[in-house]
Amino acid sequence: MSSDLDPEDQKKRSRESVYVSVNAFSRVMAVIILMLVPGALGYFLDGFLKTSVFVVIGFLAGMVIAGIGLMFVVKQANEDLKQKIKR
Repeated sequence: MSSDLDPEDQKKRSRESVYVSVNAFSRVMAVIILMLVPGALGYFLDGFLKTSVFVVIGFLAGMVIAGIGLMFVVKQANEDLKQKIKR
């Protein structure tokens, strides 16, 4: 199948696949960061205030925020797939 394509089309498809991979990786990393940052802030706040409740609240909030972020990631990936199918 790829032998049917001229070299320019092969280069274009190769660049497109790299773009898709990097895009997906960056979205997953963003969701991970969204999940961990509130927990880390809660940890440091607990250390500053000598409590132990904010780390739990932070990680719970991080899970909720990451879940919402993951829904947006899946929605965008679905839209990208629909556009690719239309081409």
